[in-house]
Amino acid sequence: MSSSQKVGILPDAKAAEQFAYFLNRQGIEHELKETNEGIEVYIHHSAHIPIALKALEEVNGASKEAVIHKIPLGPMTLFFITLCVSLYVLQYLGLQELIYNSLMMSKHYYGIQEINNGQIWRLLTPIFLHSPASLQHPENILHIVFNMMWLYQLGPVIEANEDSKRFVLLVVVIGLVSNYAQYLSSGPAFFGMSGVIYGLLGYLWYLSQFARHKTSYYVSKQLMLFMVVWLLVCFTGWVGNIANTAHVVGLLTGIIFGALAASIWPEPKHQN
Repeated sequence: MSSSQKVGILPDAKAAEQFAYFLNRQGIEHELKETNEGIEVYIHHSAHIPIALKALEEVNGASKEAVIHKIPLGPMTLFFITLCVSLYVLQYLGLQELIYNSLMMSKHYYGIQEINNGQIWRLLTPIFLHSPASLQHPENILHIVFNMMWLYQLGPVIEANEDSKRFVLLVVVIGLVSNYAQYLSSGPAFFGMSGVIYGLLGYLWYLSQFARHKTSYYVSKQLMLFMVVWLLVCFTGWVGNIANTAHVVGLLTGIIFGALAASIWPEPKHQN
């Protein structure tokens, strides 16, 4: 018979994410429950409890600079970050016009003539472009910094617990859908990875809420609340011209992907 026993508590979402990754790699079925004191860890099978207890002692005893079970940076997450940063740097080397004319949905303010003429990559490539900073607008640097920070946080979780192909599929489909929705809303003059970021978050959130016993994904309530509040703030116009439609549609697309993944994800195998 299987049992579920609390083996300890983790201080924050980052520690819970790393610990869940370790348990997944070991094939240990578990559950994470958020409380006011932290995130409680429950192990489903008594035979796995000693391994979990030992690992918990290491996590709670490790310094912040040496946390064990760190989730590795996946190759496709690294590729996407490198591509975005490289294109950003090339803008300052005199190639901004060439990059924008080649990778935006259109060189024009209306229509998608280039895509209609066969340049179908333009449906996706705006996600790799970001606003260049300038003396007049130094705050533009935050566009790429925040997007790459979130990609660095979310991408490795999916690549490590699933695989790089699933991660790329998510990025491509969410990017295509959110880009096209933004085009229908405001025309082709937009760019940025934000729609994809919201989509990846929606994907992980759905699985963390409705399929945690299968995936062990964890998205804290505080993080989801912050991102939803930020989405609403962007609609006010206080933070400038934002691709709000891409944010909303990206989030919904990620949630739909999460629901599909939850329906086909195999149930964990119970052990004695």
